[in-house]
Amino acid sequence: MVMRSIDIPSFYADKLADTEELLLVQQYLSTFDEWYQLNDIVFFREYTDHGPRHIKEVLHTAEQLLTEESKYKFSAADSALLICSTLLHDFAMHLQEESFISLVKSEHNPSGANDFGDKRWSILWKDYISEIYRLSDSARINLFGSSDAIEPPDLNDIEN
Repeated sequence: MVMRSIDIPSFYADKLADTEELLLVQQYLSTFDEWYQLNDIVFFREYTDHGPRHIKEVLHTAEQLLTEESKYKFSAADSALLICSTLLHDFAMHLQEESFISLVKSEHNPSGANDFGDKRWSILWKDYISEIYRLSDSARINLFGSSDAIEPPDLNDIEN
């Protein structure tokens, strides 16, 4: 099954054939396909590629981890859950500068924050800034490759 750029391995596609779960997977694929196709990662560019190839490789690796017995018992619902969670597992890696700035400036609680006691993103950003100022020289070298003081980005200057 291929949805423009995201190729779903045949093991999962076969399990989904002619099922209601296929509709859910197709909805996810059509919703997220363009993002993954662009593969325009701004943050952590040096990490693993997070485009369509990465999604296919994660699904392939998950299939390889299944025993023959579990492959036999693997259902359409299992396939849908695995595909959809694979699409979402690195979704935040596709966050762009404007969205990041909006997130860390927001005074609203993230969805679910009241359920888990999470801090607002604006508070987490301030905590992070405070933390980087307190890093030792050796910690800055380990994290950033330099002992120079780290200046936080100016959130009002998207270009830089």
